[in-house]
Amino acid sequence: MPKGVMRFKSMTVGKQQGELARFRVLGGPDNGVVFVITSPRITMGRAEDNDIMLTDIKASRKHAEITVQGGQAAIKDLGSSHGFLINGTPQKQSPLRSGDKIGLGSTVLEFIFAGESGATQMIMRPPIQTSKVVGGASSTSGLTQFIQRPTATPNMAGSTTGGKPAAPQGFLEKNKKLVIMIALRMGLTGGVQQVDQRRRKPAAYVPPDAVGKNEPSIISKEETDSPAFKQAETYFKLGKRELNSGNYLRARVAFETALQIYGNHKLSDVYLKTTKKRMEDEAKDHIAQAKRDEAANHVQVALNHYNAIKRLFSNDQSNKYYVEADKKVTDLEKRLKDMEGN
Repeated sequence: MPKGVMRFKSMTVGKQQGELARFRVLGGPDNGVVFVITSPRITMGRAEDNDIMLTDIKASRKHAEITVQGGQAAIKDLGSSHGFLINGTPQKQSPLRSGDKIGLGSTVLEFIFAGESGATQMIMRPPIQTSKVVGGASSTSGLTQFIQRPTATPNMAGSTTGGKPAAPQGFLEKNKKLVIMIALRMGLTGGVQQVDQRRRKPAAYVPPDAVGKNEPSIISKEETDSPAFKQAETYFKLGKRELNSGNYLRARVAFETALQIYGNHKLSDVYLKTTKKRMEDEAKDHIAQAKRDEAANHVQVALNHYNAIKRLFSNDQSNKYYVEADKKVTDLEKRLKDMEGN
């Protein structure tokens, strides 16, 4: 990821040096991620050359451009397929204020200016899973409703404050009769179900030999039929293709996305560990070659190796290999300038 944006997995990350603003991902495949903006002009989309690279397959490759200058911010569509929503309203370009919710593809982001904490209370809750945030094509309770601003309501003194949404009614309260009926039915048919479960063979996944796992990971048919599992499976298959092609960064993002959607997707967890191991091995190879080139005074070649490490871990800039490579790039670039000056 370019230097104009830093990506963090923690929703409570502190203010960063040079921070102008940030986006919190409140819903979608990247939920729980924070993008810290340090450049006055950035792009957002699915392609790798964006400052903010989304794993949302419904986002366009080049979706939007964001500018943050002089205490003001704006977002502009870059010819995407479906545009975006600002607080539930379709827009092609719009100014941004702290607390604004941007919906594009299946993703919901909250915009926050630097220094303004808690523009909403959304941070106080864990990120909402994609399946709970994004409704279907005909849903009236999906993305648009989620990103509406709360309506101002009068307080005791007569002034207006941001109204708090009514506490959502729990499942039991809304479905008391249904729960009672299910409980009775389970009590009557429990013995038959137990016998049936002993006879039924559960679906089994066997991790590949490359992963080094000998025991199959057993999951039930009920799990494989769930919408969240099916969506996670889509990202898992994407990650597997990228891993087989040697695109470790894309593979890692795909497996992490699958686990964000469905945390019990065991194969994604196994493949993610394998991907991280291969990334580390590749980084070690680059470092070893870079040191040999540096000792032979092949500074530019060594610089290329360290830049390759930075690209490899561009989505995890706190990683020790990225930090080491970034420092070496700075040192070698200075060394090249000194050599050219002489």
